[in-house]
Amino acid sequence: QAKVETKVNGTILMINKVTRDDDGVYYCHASLYSNIAESEVELRVDELPVPIVVKVTSLQSLPVPAGSPARFLCEASTNTANLYWTYNGQIVSGGSGNGHFVVRTISNASLLFTIYETVLNDTGTLTCLSDVGVSSNPVNITIASEPSVAPSPFPKSLRFASTAALPPGTPLGMATTLPAAAAAPVPTATSAGFSSLSPLKISLFPLDVKLKAGQSTNLLCEATSAVTLTWMFRYNAFLPGNVE
Repeated sequence: QAKVETKVNGTILMINKVTRDDDGVYYCHASLYSNIAESEVELRVDELPVPIVVKVTSLQSLPVPAGSPARFLCEASTNTANLYWTYNGQIVSGGSGNGHFVVRTISNASLLFTIYETVLNDTGTLTCLSDVGVSSNPVNITIASEPSVAPSPFPKSLRFASTAALPPGTPLGMATTLPAAAAAPVPTATSAGFSSLSPLKISLFPLDVKLKAGQSTNLLCEATSAVTLTWMFRYNAFLPGNVE
């Protein structure tokens, strides 16, 4: 969003939370009778890097009954990261542990860790990491000596009833709310530019601006006398007071 404010012999173009669409050259145009002057400032906008997220999903319930297979899938949010596993702090490669642990690449962004026949000693901590330093939350592998049966979340009398028979108020799930992203800082300009056509003179501050997407900036255009100043971008004029 862009907004123009006027001041004595000057005008300020305020651009809030820039995007790639705001990237380009902005012009400040001045006119006084037959005299015309114009100066420009370049705004460059870089997209914010997308953070890499690595997560591990257990493909079966835990604990795993001894003798049963255990599989864990590691997935990254981008296919540019190389993934690998660590088990109890040690890097695991395919066929590690005399073939007990098997690692297979599913795609450029996913990796499968498999124990085909678990034993009680397989209890440990499994973590998936990327070569850019991002890791998943550790997963604690637990092995049960006997097959475990998960308790029913319903009262005994309702174990075979449909959800329509549940008492009023029985919770069926929950939702979480992600925290709002912190506001990006507004950079401080440190350079100035100058353009003139006698007797008109225009000064711009700053000359060039480089921002990350989501940041904001103010572009100042001043003239040496009381003239009409207009900000323009891609042949479109910004009107004072309007939010565009």
